Amino acid sequence: MSSQKVIDAILNQDLADAELNLEIALKNESAESLESLGDALLRLGFIQWAKRVYLQLKSILPQYFRLNLSLAEIEIEEGNSEVALAYLLDIPKSDESYINGLMLQADYYEDEGFIDVSELKLKEAVELTDEPLVRLGLAEILFTEGKFKEAINHYATLEANEIFNEARISIYERIGTCYAYLGKYEHAISFYEKALEVEVNGQLLWEMANLYYSLGEFERANIYFKQLRLLEPDFNNYQYLYAKSLVEEEMLAEAYEMIKDGLKNDSYQAKNLHLASEITYRLHLSDEAEAYLWQSLKLADKYEETLTRLSTLLLEKADFIGVKNLLAEESELSSIALWNLAKAYQALDDRKAAFEQYQAAIEDLSENPDFLKDYAFFIKENALKSNVIELLTNYLATNPSDFEIAELLNAFNNDELAY
Repeated sequence: MSSQKVIDAILNQDLADAELNLEIALKNESAESLESLGDALLRLGFIQWAKRVYLQLKSILPQYFRLNLSLAEIEIEEGNSEVALAYLLDIPKSDESYINGLMLQADYYEDEGFIDVSELKLKEAVELTDEPLVRLGLAEILFTEGKFKEAINHYATLEANEIFNEARISIYERIGTCYAYLGKYEHAISFYEKALEVEVNGQLLWEMANLYYSLGEFERANIYFKQLRLLEPDFNNYQYLYAKSLVEEEMLAEAYEMIKDGLKNDSYQAKNLHLASEITYRLHLSDEAEAYLWQSLKLADKYEETLTRLSTLLLEKADFIGVKNLLAEESELSSIALWNLAKAYQALDDRKAAFEQYQAAIEDLSENPDFLKDYAFFIKENALKSNVIELLTNYLATNPSDFEIAELLNAFNNDELAY
């Protein structure tokens, strides 16, 4: 048969002979043979030749709507979406190809970003068939849309082992993830545990570790982090959260090794450098803690936070000139950084500059008792006019049990230099 000769010639890389036999097949082969030829050509990637075969068949069998599916797939592949949709919309609801047409439309609309239209097509398909993969498609699109409760309802009707064998999708994992997004972590964990009974993979171990971390069960989180590290040591960026979980368990040396490992793969995220600085500080490695922050300062990511952390560290080391040099020319500073700069100027006997920075920080720190004490003592020591009594009074109105601030306010009220 010429149709078989076409395929044999393609496999032998003799395209001239293949094309010659294609012409013969189109003239002489039966519709059944031509349909098989078109399907084979499509599988081999000879889209234009497959299209010729299908179009000839369509001219012979205009009511054979299964051809519409194949032609629509080709038009979508070629970027002719309007032609593809015309083929699909031409399939009558009574035809057995109608449901597959709805599925193709759903895929097309999803790829184009019209998720809501895709959902409508899938819902129509689910009303017409009990085919599990159709309902799975609907559950998946609902999952993509973030409609997790509705997605759970559809996932729950599916037989987990059947879907896993056919589509390699874990229904248990999907339901677990839905519950995780809904904030029902205990439910999520129970479904992830079922998923792990079927297949252990890095993503599942990560999800379990992440959930236990979110629940504050750091010891359990670390068990799953350890399994993840053993199973998939190259899993993307797990080291940061693992290190944080180790810190929560006061396993600082282990946490430091973990975040250093993370920095080997990603030294361009400030959060990694900040955590490394925090851990080394707690390990009394102050030079390393400072070095990580200087490294982070080169990044745009979390720049303002880095300034705050670094200025706090420098201030603790009594490097007042360092704080001044770091912050004085910055246009955007956090309230804590402004406070740090005020204390640095104060230590350097520049009371005017210190007063300006204290004033700039007041709006955000008027409820911070430590700031209020620093500010009040600065005002008192320098006999400056300010709104310190008003600030202390307002603070005590909402924090009446803060006796230190109450005593400070009383001292100001009895001091003729207080304003």
